[in-house]
Amino acid sequence: MSSRFRVAVDVGNSSIKIAYHPPGMTADASDLRVVRVSLTGADWQTQLADLTSAFPQSDNTVQWLLASVNSVGCDRLSGWIETHRAADRVRVIDRSDVGIETDVRMPQRVGIDRLLAAQSAFRLAGDRSAIVIDAGTTVTVDLVASPGVFRGGAILPGLGLQFRALHEATDKLPRLEPPDDLASLESPGRDTQAAMELGVASGIVGAIDRLVESFQSTCDVSQIFLTGGDAGRLSPAIRSPHRVVVDMPLRGLYGIELADSSSL
Repeated sequence: MSSRFRVAVDVGNSSIKIAYHPPGMTADASDLRVVRVSLTGADWQTQLADLTSAFPQSDNTVQWLLASVNSVGCDRLSGWIETHRAADRVRVIDRSDVGIETDVRMPQRVGIDRLLAAQSAFRLAGDRSAIVIDAGTTVTVDLVASPGVFRGGAILPGLGLQFRALHEATDKLPRLEPPDDLASLESPGRDTQAAMELGVASGIVGAIDRLVESFQSTCDVSQIFLTGGDAGRLSPAIRSPHRVVVDMPLRGLYGIELADSSSL
């Protein structure tokens, strides 16, 4: 890994997550400091300024690696770095940097976050086939097969997105936040809120379990990983044995070895 001070940023649809090691600490990807910032909040620039105030200031010392599924957010962050951290180096990672093969019809359209999560899952599984479930704004369920080939998967709306859609697409249904305990919801739901919670949770959890079963029928899956902002909510309700790992795409990004890192 480069000797530069490394900052990895996962630019998502609702926020960015920034991973780094405080100056003076050993750069071990298992002990990252992770900070979440909303680029739509009024104080996002202040948050970034406070966060980066302790970063090194020398030319070419700080290396930013950005993985983005949100081009507007990525441009906003890149512009801030260019203005306020002009001596730093920035690189937006693409699929060729991830180092994972793909066996899908349109590899150029696969989100970089899915590839990073799949690569992390494959490594954590000891270079064996694995399934990774990333539960955020969307829920992705993907298969990476030995010897490290991304085979594709499924994408469905996440918990918050489904509750928002029910409210915005109807006249009477209320705007709800996802419940914390999805494993013990009232069944059947005996009022509107309970019915909405049961319907959304059952749809997502049922889809995940069905997809896992389907993928397992195609190859010998050694482990199943669950990550993302809603992993804690979903984990108790998912039947398939799995391991919760925080920030898999971000940790995969931080650990990337770039063949041409000298150009950063």
